[in-house]
Amino acid sequence: MESQDSSDMHEEEGVEILHSSSTHDEVLDGSSVSNQTISKKQITVLISSGNFNHTQTANQNLALQLLTDLSLPYVTIDGMDADLKAKRDALFEISGIRGNYPQLFLITSNQGARKTMAATTFLGDYAWLENNSAALVDMVMTTPPPPLRQRGGAEFDARLSALSSEGESF
Repeated sequence: MESQDSSDMHEEEGVEILHSSSTHDEVLDGSSVSNQTISKKQITVLISSGNFNHTQTANQNLALQLLTDLSLPYVTIDGMDADLKAKRDALFEISGIRGNYPQLFLITSNQGARKTMAATTFLGDYAWLENNSAALVDMVMTTPPPPLRQRGGAEFDARLSALSSEGESF
């Protein structure tokens, strides 16, 4: 049995969107069993191409540039696009904020053996992103970045090992 606060089923996509959910199944005897799931995280940025507030327009551009600089993949939803009105309204409902841009969301999709569920979390606005960009990188990165190579590569490592074995300290 799954516990959840609210859900919407999008049959054409086969995805159930959960606004709050548990991450396990409960068995009849009360114990819980974790399902092996494949998790995917996506940043969604709600913007408005028709925004006449110069501060909001600047913040939209800065937010998108910061996400690009951090190499974080994201999708944008233009609140002015009539075809995306339902998505915009759903995001407004989750954030509780209307008409203020940009708004950042983290959509986590978990694909299990039985179904795919997506939880949408409101993160904040540009000020939140500016103050929490490192935390956002940690949230989104599923695998750590490769370690930086040391200057000199294998030859440097060999010389360093030789010096260390001679008893020199650094």
